[in-house]
Amino acid sequence: MPLEEAVLAARDVLEYLERNLLTRNLGQIQFPAISGRDNHQKRSRASQPEKVTSLTVVAEEDIELMAEFGSVALQRGRLACLVEEAHVQDAILDTPRLCVLFPQTHRGIRAILQSFS
Repeated sequence: MPLEEAVLAARDVLEYLERNLLTRNLGQIQFPAISGRDNHQKRSRASQPEKVTSLTVVAEEDIELMAEFGSVALQRGRLACLVEEAHVQDAILDTPRLCVLFPQTHRGIRAILQSFS
């Protein structure tokens, strides 16, 4: 492979990485959510438009939060942050998606969400 082709291939790889993999910060994941903040009607999952969101599942301040207030406060705070991050990205995390992110049942997730109001 001539040098010019190697340089072009390397640039293509770098562009791909920057566009697809290096867009997340430490502690973030790419996760599918329901597209649109107002898209919360009950309907089948197949008919819901989805979009990929960047969610922070672990943050530095989590250590201090857990040390001061315990693991329940940490879990509630992280859940609130994820819901807000999705909302800012014009997306919604429904209960089944939150159950994937947190080891809770539907009832447990609903109880946490109701405690915010």
